[in-house]
Amino acid sequence: MARARSALARKLRDALEQRGYQEVETPIAVPFAGQEPHLRPFETTFTPDLPVPPGGVAGARRLHLHTSPEYAMKRLLAREGFPRCYQFARVFRDGEISPTHNPEFTLLELYAAPGSADSIMADLEQILFAGAAEAPARKGHGRRASPVSLRPPFERITCRDAFARYAGFDPVPLDAEAFTQAARACGVRPAAGASWDDVFTQVLMEKVEPALGIERPTYLVEYPASMRASRSASSCTRPGSSWRTDSPSSATPGSSAAVWSRSRSSAAASAAKSFRSTRNSSPPSIGSAKRGASRWDSTAS
Repeated sequence: MARARSALARKLRDALEQRGYQEVETPIAVPFAGQEPHLRPFETTFTPDLPVPPGGVAGARRLHLHTSPEYAMKRLLAREGFPRCYQFARVFRDGEISPTHNPEFTLLELYAAPGSADSIMADLEQILFAGAAEAPARKGHGRRASPVSLRPPFERITCRDAFARYAGFDPVPLDAEAFTQAARACGVRPAAGASWDDVFTQVLMEKVEPALGIERPTYLVEYPASMRASRSASSCTRPGSSWRTDSPSSATPGSSAAVWSRSRSSAAASAAKSFRSTRNSSPPSIGSAKRGASRWDSTAS
């Protein structure tokens, strides 16, 4: 396992640097870990040794172990000299423990600006394929498949089509109450009073995600606009929000994609987890920033 992880990381670094990505390293202990409502950061306290020298930090300060290096890397992206950057980071998420989640794991995050979602997705496919031609089979949708092929091109499916295919309904015309009823009808049990976004996330995790990336990685595209902090309305709306329906190659803001592959349980499983394309390089909004910067998370426990 250790040798396989080392070999994979080396191949990914080579592929990234051949495409002009600069490896960076950002702080792990940070004042603010992020704003994703479903992620809970570990907390720690910095207590300076006494006596505090002139100009030093006086008093204890609360810090968090970062859940991803997104904020720090976007600040680099906004500066000259870092149009493409990546990082293999150890990240921490309190409470996450399951066959596919650890509270501490390795995440590969990369950004590029400028660029279109289409070009970045194509770039990512080549980077993954350079790291490994295939990955171990994953459990999903009630069956065990053959090894996952990482040969480009990857499958692409919109969120709307994925929900219709694997959950059995289209969430676009539904308000939160109707969405909750539809979720319960397909076997998902949202909490009472759950928001539209919370129900979306729960159905995605329980019904849609297990069906993706079985035979090859899948780009899940056209997320609802409410699922990102930097929102852009599109022509397809649902009550209280809007959906990003532009194609990956379009020039309008608002595209988003996630690439799904197998679980994190093997060394090669650091191949692909989630990708988001974004549009400008200002520092942060969780989940996606702006189009032209890309984010890809790859995890391995």
